[in-house]
Amino acid sequence: MNTFNVNAISNFWTIRAFLPNMLIKNKGHIVTVASIAGKTGFVQMTDYCASKHAVIGLNESLNYELLKHDNNQIKTTIVLPTFFNTTLINGVTPSSVIKIFDADRVADLTIDAILTDQPMIIIP
Repeated sequence: MNTFNVNAISNFWTIRAFLPNMLIKNKGHIVTVASIAGKTGFVQMTDYCASKHAVIGLNESLNYELLKHDNNQIKTTIVLPTFFNTTLINGVTPSSVIKIFDADRVADLTIDAILTDQPMIIIP
């Protein structure tokens, strides 16, 4: 349950804390980090994949909720990286199929996506 709390529930509570003021000011940008694992399953990663799928669903539902507000200027970006250098992938060896990104590179690509108002970025 800890994986789900950290990866999914934390996004819900963070959005719930900040969204009301964003709606009052009619501006803001919400970034959620899911994973390509939220779109497809991986062996021995069921809890992780389920938690990231929940983040994708949260982001999609949030976008529909935001459509209810006239002239809404709140943007969202969901980031779907494959693998980047964290303790989750200790022992995984990069190959021609699996590329492991540095976390700084993922952050740079995320910032670019925010600045260009990309609703989704997949980092292969």
